[in-house]
Amino acid sequence: MRLILLSLLLLGTPQLATAQGKSVCIDFESPLASGTQWDNQPAGTTILSTSGIDVKVEPFHKDSSSTFIGTVFIDDKTIILHPGQVIRGGVVNLLFDFRGAGFTAKEVRLTFNDTHAGANGVNFAVNGDGPRIAKLQAYPSLGGTKVDVGTIQTHGGSISVVRITGKIDTVEVGGEEFALDDVCALE
Repeated sequence: MRLILLSLLLLGTPQLATAQGKSVCIDFESPLASGTQWDNQPAGTTILSTSGIDVKVEPFHKDSSSTFIGTVFIDDKTIILHPGQVIRGGVVNLLFDFRGAGFTAKEVRLTFNDTHAGANGVNFAVNGDGPRIAKLQAYPSLGGTKVDVGTIQTHGGSISVVRITGKIDTVEVGGEEFALDDVCALE
């Protein structure tokens, strides 16, 4: 258990030091105010733009024929190991577009907390390959990239640290009840 927690800490650390490249992170802190909310936005609506990363609302796929766009909001209830604010959503996907970051993202890291019981319905896509409906670990490669996921189960669901490597233009993730923190792109 300690090794898993240590791995999650190392993979999910927002303070990124790269010897040669650039990095940008969205940590959902100030100037974003806790309680800021976006309800039922049309698909493709950009709700945030930080450091050249656009965050867009996309439909959540409950199954192959049912889609929904629910609510997204900034919350001060933290994810374990990640103090501060997070972005939460319900029956909605968030698409992170890294193409405006000023460099080609070759690695993306994020922390994902699924609080919905039976967390088999997470939506996940990389570079438009998806969204796939399953657990995050179900797809070790998507959109020409490699996907590594470290997950621990908690009393309120699961916490996953996701590391994607390869050329990454977009990452889309969502669920029925989820929180995201420290979405980072590295050159």
